[in-house]
Amino acid sequence: MPHAHLPARARSKTTPTPTPGKSEYVEGLTLAEAATLLNVDVHDPELTAAIFETARQIKARIYGNRIVLFSPLYLASWCVNSCTYCAFRAGNKTLRRSALTDAELVLEVEALQRQGHRRLLVLTGEHPRYSFNQFLHALDVIAAVKTDPCGGIRRLNVEIPSLSVSDMRRLKATDKVGTFTLFQETYHRPTFARVHVSGPKSDYGHRLLTQDRALRAGLDDVGVGALFGLADYRYEALGLLSHAQHLEAEYGAGPHTISIPRLRPADGSELASAPPCPVDDAHFKALVAILRIAVPYTGMILSTRESPEMREALLQVGISQMSAGSRTDVGGELCCLFSRVCLRMPLRSYRSRANSRVSHLHVAARCPPPSPQFHSPHPLSCRAPPSPSSCCLNLMPPPSPPSIQLPADPPPKTSPDTTKPDANSLPP
Repeated sequence: MPHAHLPARARSKTTPTPTPGKSEYVEGLTLAEAATLLNVDVHDPELTAAIFETARQIKARIYGNRIVLFSPLYLASWCVNSCTYCAFRAGNKTLRRSALTDAELVLEVEALQRQGHRRLLVLTGEHPRYSFNQFLHALDVIAAVKTDPCGGIRRLNVEIPSLSVSDMRRLKATDKVGTFTLFQETYHRPTFARVHVSGPKSDYGHRLLTQDRALRAGLDDVGVGALFGLADYRYEALGLLSHAQHLEAEYGAGPHTISIPRLRPADGSELASAPPCPVDDAHFKALVAILRIAVPYTGMILSTRESPEMREALLQVGISQMSAGSRTDVGGELCCLFSRVCLRMPLRSYRSRANSRVSHLHVAARCPPPSPQFHSPHPLSCRAPPSPSSCCLNLMPPPSPPSIQLPADPPPKTSPDTTKPDANSLPP
């Protein structure tokens, strides 16, 4: 087995030993070990083969052939924040804002259930026109929808704006939320300030402690994430790992999931068309493998913005959850329903390839499967009390080895708002 070039401690901690029955405990990496692997030359076939093989064995041992599929569901496009990579940004005056009514929401959930979805990621922007009370009501509506014979939604995860501890407790009291997810977007402070021009989201410290407030309020699972391409990918990876280690040390539970979307070229976003720190396929695959080795038991989420070939490769080396098709415009499923054209990939293809023993998600003849026709998702998106000084994250800036050279901060760009939405805050 080609692990000779991995650090000795990493080899001893992450190389699984074949054992009968259930998996033995697999320990992750320290920040220093992860930083060492992040600086490996991805064009060295022997080194990368050792990393990929280790990641494959860990993925197989802990997760087997299981792939968790989910669908995003956007409730409203109103937002007060000005994030330069997001079409929901407040400055985009040409975007037609909307929010789902209860009747529309029921139709959306029914359409998703008939496609075989049992897990949803519910999202909304941040604006007084769509209040937190409305969001809580929407959760009740979603949970009550059951489509005969497909049944109801088994798990509702949420990705919404940062909340106070009291509102986190109200979210917990619904007893309907699985994982509360919020992206820091970037852990690099100067970049964070540059891409979050205004709005509540521009407060770096308050956003950084969102997961702390969620766990203190009693929520069981939290998710973290970064948008790769805004700053050096190694910096972001170490920020994610530092954040995970802080949560583990402080609350005895690290993040349930880590999301790793890439900033991709998209119409309507100058930043997306020329990412400050693009991550190519070779480095991205290595990044996924290293994160899998570093946090073996944390779910890793990939969105369908990646090519089918890339998704297949990343599933092998670390990804355990995936959005099965992404419509990120409000009411996207209604357009799909009324036009009779489904914009989602068939879920059966991924599930059957992942585990032939698991039956297809669609009930034959009774729950019609989606059309085999597949189109690219419409690119519209939004990402939606301890004090910063009390946080022991030590990632301001996060630690990095001397060999990592962070990019110089490019001068701010002053360009008018564009009329087309972008795809850079898609859910995981």
